[in-house]
Amino acid sequence: PVDTHVFRVGTRLGLFRPKGSLEEAHDELLRLADPGDAYEVHVALIRHGRRTCGARSPDCPACPLRRMCPYGREALGLADR
Repeated sequence: PVDTHVFRVGTRLGLFRPKGSLEEAHDELLRLADPGDAYEVHVALIRHGRRTCGARSPDCPACPLRRMCPYGREALGLADR
């Protein structure tokens, strides 16, 4: 299942619809991840959401995904580059 951290990170990365349901996000995550990697992807997104991509204070400058993340690119003023 998709929790709040996975949903937040996935939405910021553009993987999930912002107004989509957790069930839709779960189905999309299963579609995107290799079946053998789904659990590891899930855990990695939770960890990233807790450590770097917080709800109120995402650390976009330190984020290893910042160049591929629409939210991070916007936050860092890189959106047009």
